[in-house]
Amino acid sequence: MDTAQHNVTRADLVELTRERTGLCRKEARNVVETILQIVESRLRAGESVKISRFGTFTVKHEHSRRGRDSWKPTRRQQSCSRPLTVLSGI
Repeated sequence: MDTAQHNVTRADLVELTRERTGLCRKEARNVVETILQIVESRLRAGESVKISRFGTFTVKHEHSRRGRDSWKPTRRQQSCSRPLTVLSGI
């Protein structure tokens, strides 16, 4: 796999899992999908997910705030957001 600015996709994860474990493609896909579903459900529940020697995934809750429209001189209320944060464990 080329390391220069390559985004790792689910397909890449499936292929790497298949190569390293000897599982068939369908089984490797099930493993990857199951792991991603677990991570997603824990994050949606407001929990942090820590994968040792990889990183910690957390969802921050940012309250709504007053913002400014760059095209108009008016102010408006911007809704709250929940950005995903990943802290590297490396």
